[in-house]
Amino acid sequence: RAAIEAVGSAQYLAPIKARLPEEIDYGVIRCVANAWLRERGQTPPTTSPAPKPITERPPEDDALFGKLRAWRMEQARQEKIAPFMIFSDAVLHELASYKPQSRQEFLNIKGVGENKTQKYGAQILQIIAQSRNRAIAQSPNLQSPVSTLQPPPPDDDIDAFLAQPHTRALYGPWRAGWALDFHSRFDGDTQNRGVVGDLAFRYKYRDEHNLARELAARWAELLRAQNGLPKFDAVVPVPPSTPREFDPVGNLAKALAAELKIPVLFGVLIKTRATKPQKEMIALAQKQANVRGAFALKGDVRGKHVLLVDDLYDSGATLQEAARVLQRGGVASIVVLTLTKTIHTDR
Repeated sequence: RAAIEAVGSAQYLAPIKARLPEEIDYGVIRCVANAWLRERGQTPPTTSPAPKPITERPPEDDALFGKLRAWRMEQARQEKIAPFMIFSDAVLHELASYKPQSRQEFLNIKGVGENKTQKYGAQILQIIAQSRNRAIAQSPNLQSPVSTLQPPPPDDDIDAFLAQPHTRALYGPWRAGWALDFHSRFDGDTQNRGVVGDLAFRYKYRDEHNLARELAARWAELLRAQNGLPKFDAVVPVPPSTPREFDPVGNLAKALAAELKIPVLFGVLIKTRATKPQKEMIALAQKQANVRGAFALKGDVRGKHVLLVDDLYDSGATLQEAARVLQRGGVASIVVLTLTKTIHTDR
């Protein structure tokens, strides 16, 4: 709110974002900005709907994602930099799902800022426009997209909406991935644990181990709502950083396996050395170095469709390293599940 007051307007989010810590994303800013506008009798601007889960994307979204990746590769070659320094795959996925049609809509994509909008915005908007025009030409009956957004909720419904878990897609070297919710949420400028974040906290730190069943049931419900997923052969838990008497992730994996009536593979993905807790690290490079080469396979996973589970998605470094080890072992596919993800990873 202090940033909005300093800017003097909540109609455009980029100037507000520039005044805030990096971990506060556009979704959080938009929520507070909309409330600020309503308090002043103003109508919040319409925003794009959330992208569809990766397994439900229509073919045209995948085709557009491929074109954006090809553009990124060529741009990186010209600038002599790594492709991810331009945009991450997660940003390209959101661009392909949202299909922004204006500079402001482009700015509202998570992971896009003012500098990159000025540098790349026109090129990407042109690619998206050309892709859409081609789709319309190939399908004469295709009409301009009609927003499926419902009107903004009344003020007294905002708290109820914020209290609900909101599943987030996880992108990485796997077929698909989801977190049940953000680990915490913002009520105005106050950060609190979300519904699932509170359950996870009680489960891990208040010895309410019986909550594993409820959390696993939420995972199972999420999986049943997806289309195109394979029949899973096993659940694989990410092993703990250091040996402990109670393994919360292993216990969750056991509960999920019971819910889905499939085996859990303990001792197949193992740690080759102790690692420090990722939450103690700050920089992404530190987290990647902490887990690099820290996993190995001790068993046969060839041809299996596995669920790789962990409790928290922070930088994604641990899950990415574990997934690569499983892929080298010949798994048929990997779907990642976590209870929560930290807000600053949603870019």
